[in-house]
Amino acid sequence: MSRSRWKFRCLPRRAKEVQYKLWDRDMTIQKKFIGRHFSVYNGVQFVKIKVDPLKVGYKFGEFIYTRKYVKKESFIKKSKNKK
Repeated sequence: MSRSRWKFRCLPRRAKEVQYKLWDRDMTIQKKFIGRHFSVYNGVQFVKIKVDPLKVGYKFGEFIYTRKYVKKESFIKKSKNKK
């Protein structure tokens, strides 16, 4: 096997990598964004999003959570232990 073929197989695949970083969650997803990967800032970290045809017309912020989800069960158990 020649060296050029070996180098081609060892190169990382760029299809799964994030192509764009966004800080604006109010940006509307357009048709030209389909199939691209975006990394959107939620206030703490960047969250990866792949744009599908069903997401066209929505805002980037609709697919990102900015707050941590707390299960009610754990909240109820903690409040019972305090009493």
